[in-house]
Amino acid sequence: MSLEYLARIENERFPLAVRQPAELDHVLLLKAAQLITASVPPAGPFGAGTAREAVVFGITELGVRTLRQSGLPPEAPLHRPTRAADFDA
Repeated sequence: MSLEYLARIENERFPLAVRQPAELDHVLLLKAAQLITASVPPAGPFGAGTAREAVVFGITELGVRTLRQSGLPPEAPLHRPTRAADFDA
């Protein structure tokens, strides 16, 4: 459910890049409902196989109110894989 996804990203650092197809669907729905601000490129031609990436800039006031009224607890931030270069000092 998109509202659960909204709870998942509530504690994320924005802007947040979204690449997974299932997550892109949530971003599209949440943006259409005006619960988040996001940039979503248009889909390419059917079967083009081009990767899409959305950027979520934040949760709107309406999104925050909707989360509070839903009673869904905020979740821990999404796990982001680290690159080996991040450990080189």
